[in-house]
Amino acid sequence: MIRTILGILLGIVVTLVLITVCEAAGHCLWPPPGPGDVDFHNLDEARRALHVGRIPAGAMAAVVVGWVVGAFGGGWVAARVGRRGAGAYVVGGLVILASLAMLLHLPHPVWMWVTALAGLPLATCLAARLGTPKG
Repeated sequence: MIRTILGILLGIVVTLVLITVCEAAGHCLWPPPGPGDVDFHNLDEARRALHVGRIPAGAMAAVVVGWVVGAFGGGWVAARVGRRGAGAYVVGGLVILASLAMLLHLPHPVWMWVTALAGLPLATCLAARLGTPKG
């Protein structure tokens, strides 16, 4: 039980690191508007500049890749440390819930919904299967 909890906690940390790295890579390739480009004190201008429809598809793909890679990597760690696939399902479930919250909070293109809702459960199941030690 302690190993499972420890695995889940480590898996969450790994998930957050992987998502951050993937999103940072997306920001490097497709930089968001900076303070010189947008008056962030003007709420309407900031909303227009950061509207999902104006964000390049590659930057949005980096977000989905981050979610999927994070769910897999964190789930794999949780399953490996906890020696059971249950940890991977907890970590993957948290990533799915967080991703759904983001998708519902702001308007996102349909392809992001499809890839996230298909890729996240697959990544979670794969992490549980590959991360659980044999024997």
